[in-house]
Amino acid sequence: ENNCYWLDPMATSVQEYLVSIAQELAFMGFDEVVFDEFWIPDSTNIIYRGETSREEAAGEAAKNIRSLLATDPIRISFNSSDPKVAAVSDRVYLKTDDGSAVTALVEGVKETLEDPTAQVVFQTASRDTRFNGYGLLRPLIEARSE
Repeated sequence: ENNCYWLDPMATSVQEYLVSIAQELAFMGFDEVVFDEFWIPDSTNIIYRGETSREEAAGEAAKNIRSLLATDPIRISFNSSDPKVAAVSDRVYLKTDDGSAVTALVEGVKETLEDPTAQVVFQTASRDTRFNGYGLLRPLIEARSE
C-alpha cells in the first residue's frame, strides 16, 4: 500500500529465485554474481516480523544462498556491510564516496574475512587515496555539472 517492494531474503522462494539467477549466470560463463543491497530494509514502510534481528536474518539468508550454490562454479559476493553477510561472501562490495568512511567500513567486516585487502571492493566515484588499499570500481563516465 505504500508502494514499497522488496524481496524478503528469508523467504525460501526468494532464495530459490536468487540461486536460479546465479546458476543461469554460471551456465552463461560468468565467474561472479554480486547480490546488491543485501539487507532487510529498516523503514516504517516495510513490515518485518522476523524472530531474529534484521542483520541476523540477512546473514542467515546469505548463508543459505551460499550453501545452495556450493557446487556451482561461480563466485558469490554481496553488497552489504553486515559482518554476518560478509562471512559467507567471496568478496564484499561497499558503496561510498566518503574517504573518511573507508576505515570504519573495513573494520566492520574484516574479522569475518580471510584477506580484507583482496576481498573488499569499494564502488565509488571518489579519487580519494584512502580507497586505494582495496579493490575499486569507479564509473567509466563521470557526471559533469555545468
